[in-house]
Amino acid sequence: MSSKTVTNKFFLVLFPVLACLTSCKYSTSKYSDTATSGTVTITVDETLEPLLDSEVRAFSAIYKDAHVTIQYKSETEAMKDLMTDSVHMVVLARQLLESEKSFFDSKKKFPVTTKIAVDALAFIVNRENPDSNMKYSRLQELLTNKYKNWSEFNPKN
Repeated sequence: MSSKTVTNKFFLVLFPVLACLTSCKYSTSKYSDTATSGTVTITVDETLEPLLDSEVRAFSAIYKDAHVTIQYKSETEAMKDLMTDSVHMVVLARQLLESEKSFFDSKKKFPVTTKIAVDALAFIVNRENPDSNMKYSRLQELLTNKYKNWSEFNPKN
């Protein structure tokens, strides 16, 4: 896990799945998608595959007439798909860059971003361990072997 994911980086969705399915009605009559039926193709940052596979599987189990096709690509390729109108939704592990916002502004398009998750780490420790909260700096010390045993890390243990 990189330090980028250890920090409280949050995941963002451009045009969230449900909102996208809800808003997939186009001005031409050949589209008849609704919030619970129809087909949508999205591009997802390949690092988020486990998360999105699970979300889409759950959504598809509930809404049998809704079909979500996912293309897993690099973050750069996902943004290229959105900027070239290849897809109407991407899922990224970051916010839009200023240059991307400017691009959409120039096209009179205003993407909606929605936070869907926050990274976290969970530690399973002995129930005799009184630590229930840990700051990032302390986690770094622990993971970089500053301490050789737990009692050096917290003398109360």
